[in-house]
Amino acid sequence: MQWAKSVPRKQSATATGSNSQAGSSSESVRSGSKRGPPSSQGKGKGKGRKGKGDDYVQRFRYSAQSELGKIKALTKANSRLSLRTARTVRALASHGQIVGLSPVNDTVTAVSEVADQSDSALAQCRRWGVMVNSLLEESKIAKEDKSVIAEHAAMFPDAESLLGKVQQCTAYPTHDDVSIFLVQLNVSSDLYSVAAAFIRALATLGTTFRYGPAPRDAAERLVSDLLAQID
Repeated sequence: MQWAKSVPRKQSATATGSNSQAGSSSESVRSGSKRGPPSSQGKGKGKGRKGKGDDYVQRFRYSAQSELGKIKALTKANSRLSLRTARTVRALASHGQIVGLSPVNDTVTAVSEVADQSDSALAQCRRWGVMVNSLLEESKIAKEDKSVIAEHAAMFPDAESLLGKVQQCTAYPTHDDVSIFLVQLNVSSDLYSVAAAFIRALATLGTTFRYGPAPRDAAERLVSDLLAQID
């Protein structure tokens, strides 16, 4: 009876030892897994894929490039439009504007010395009146042309009476050569016969006239050069 009772106790001890070894082995495995090298994959957020910050930067860069592209396209379009407008203005101005290059003489000098050098309508008429009086005093002018100019002076005795008829009358030294004056005249159609007498009279004094659109000015050339650089 005692032996029979001792057998279960021995088996129980053996089982307990086995369970203890199994538990010890399981504990060792678990402990070993904890002490093993860390996984190379990692567990942090965003590992191996773009995070929210990267997406924002990408969207910002795309938006910035898109906006810069629009600004560049708008700049090019505005530049082309301004150049086309400038060409049109020069072409239209050439139809009504009289342009000449004159050597220094009493007439162009008197016009350039008018006290009021503004671009107002009355200033243009005052310079026209000075040119009328100066041409009448020139001895080289043909009698026929002087007669036309004198009749015109009698019809319009002061600058105010010329308002609406004289749009432009200027004479000033050129930048390249101060001994050469640029003369510009523009009048209404009812003064064309007088303007023709002016042209003949000024030509007698050595003025050479230019026809067709004027050459591009500095601003138009600059816009054209800058557009060529970004086009």
